Amino acid sequence: MAWTRAAALGFVALLLAGCVAGGPSAPQGAASSAAAPRPTVVALLDTGILPYHAAFAGNVTTLARLPGGAYTEVNLSTSGSLSDREAADDATWSSLKTGQLYHFAGTRLLAMSFLNASNPLSPGKRTLLDTTGHGTETASLAAQADPEAILVLLQIGGQVCAQPDCLIDPSIAEAVRWAAAQPWIDAISMSLAVPANAPDSSALHKEKEAFLEASREASRNGKLIFGAAGNEPEPTLAGYTNGPPWIVCVGGYEPANDGESAYTAKGVDVLGNFTAQAADYRTLNGTHWVSGTSYATPLVAGTVSRALGIVRAAGGAATPKALRDALNLSAVALDATGYDPLANPQDDPTLGHVTSPALPVVSPTQEGWGWVHAGLAPQIAQRVLRADASVPPEKATIATAQAAWQAQRESYWSSALSG
Repeated sequence: MAWTRAAALGFVALLLAGCVAGGPSAPQGAASSAAAPRPTVVALLDTGILPYHAAFAGNVTTLARLPGGAYTEVNLSTSGSLSDREAADDATWSSLKTGQLYHFAGTRLLAMSFLNASNPLSPGKRTLLDTTGHGTETASLAAQADPEAILVLLQIGGQVCAQPDCLIDPSIAEAVRWAAAQPWIDAISMSLAVPANAPDSSALHKEKEAFLEASREASRNGKLIFGAAGNEPEPTLAGYTNGPPWIVCVGGYEPANDGESAYTAKGVDVLGNFTAQAADYRTLNGTHWVSGTSYATPLVAGTVSRALGIVRAAGGAATPKALRDALNLSAVALDATGYDPLANPQDDPTLGHVTSPALPVVSPTQEGWGWVHAGLAPQIAQRVLRADASVPPEKATIATAQAAWQAQRESYWSSALSG
């Protein structure tokens, strides 16, 4: 995962509260919702989820408007402290299985685990339940950027494979392959990266080719894929989770400093907030500060999801290309004029910096098309609805640079895939 630096150093009463309800259910459109547009759906690949957290509470009637996707309903405890609820639901968590899609009642969360014998759960860990915080944090930021989206948490193994014959855990490719085949999923957010975005061998590590095939299939099936650039300043070109041209590569920006995070990998499509307040998995409703391109990525994915929701509500439709173009053209172009290296990214000055120094933005290599924040969703949607592909004057140089960068990505990955 593109972890926080700290994490990187370390690597339903019976039927009503705490059991899985019945068998699979399939969302079927009700007459009252037949005219309503289907909700947007963002899939996130990550460590797990804490469905008890208030960040994920939602109007589940929107599930009735999904055009498929059988799931099993899970009812969890809704009273007491977090530890009380987890204890009351112990039998439920023990009953959840890999390869099964679940919906947590009272939330807008669906989830499925892709962990298996090659990368099993650690002792004492429950299927889907987040015990590291990363998945809860990233999902909460997508939820924050799009308050109406349905989220699908796809539980995968850690970034580094536990076996000697792979580099990235095979569950990652398996999760992308499953998401690619689901017509009701609109976007995929991946807060992970190949270590140092280093080139990898398909001959040595078969999961590379499996991931590339799955991600290309997802793109061909009309899904926008967002990949974290990574938290090391190496170029992203050869990183197969963010370098391929069909993936929207997301870097990190510090709005308080008006600068690019020094840790962000270079060569990106857009920037998202590197430092953000995300759901704290140790609480029922608390938040804490997190940093990394892991968090920039779901913020951008959620923003595009919200834009797509606005388009659908207006009776329009959007191709992935139209959405991506509108995203690029709506991103905020940056320069170094407002750069402040001493500003604190947090709103609590007693906490100090939790992230790297920010660098002044002086090149498109740093910013890509620019900074994306949740407030841009209406602008992105309007560009799609008006079929407006005009390049703002202040982005002429950026457009030229990004066209050259995209051509380089296409050339590199065309050669890599043919070779």
